[in-house]
Amino acid sequence: MTGTPTTKIEDITGGLTELSGRVPDNADILEAPISGQECAYYRIKIEQYRSQKDSGGWHQVLEASAPDWMTIDDGTGIAAICLADATFELGRDIRSESGGYSGAPEKIRERLSSKYGFDTKGWVFNKRLRYTEFRLSSGDMLYAIGEATAGEPPTLKAGPKGLLLSDRPEAILAAELQFRFVGFAAGAIGSLIVLILALSK
Repeated sequence: MTGTPTTKIEDITGGLTELSGRVPDNADILEAPISGQECAYYRIKIEQYRSQKDSGGWHQVLEASAPDWMTIDDGTGIAAICLADATFELGRDIRSESGGYSGAPEKIRERLSSKYGFDTKGWVFNKRLRYTEFRLSSGDMLYAIGEATAGEPPTLKAGPKGLLLSDRPEAILAAELQFRFVGFAAGAIGSLIVLILALSK
């Protein structure tokens, strides 16, 4: 990110490489399981609410994504990205719930069952579920930084420093991550102060 210059795809030689472009046109070859929208990439997370005596909470029961590879076009060329071990920073496209008397729409139930063998209905009642879906579609902005290899086409994958993909420009993404880090650090310091005060009593 900051400190690593953006490389044109036509100039890729290898090593840690930052790319900025878009998902190529005509890349929407998949159907997202929750929304049913055509897309080039999707990631879904399904959580189920489970009661425990006087309390309860959400527990993840399914996480899935596809495909394993995608491409990025910056106008000078197209590079292939291996998505294995990638870290994603994507804007959420859909968040919804179902359960009780209002079960999941039949089309969602059919897609989840056929793709992942997951049923939204229990033995008697509909499961109380929360769905989250992220998508990348043709024309979407795409930022990526990882280990590159020159070739036809050049490729990008997770290297010693990992692989990061986002649908936001580098400057916005860097600011968000910095803000998140500062918030985490402040929380950790606050917890440490509380612990020190408690131990000093």
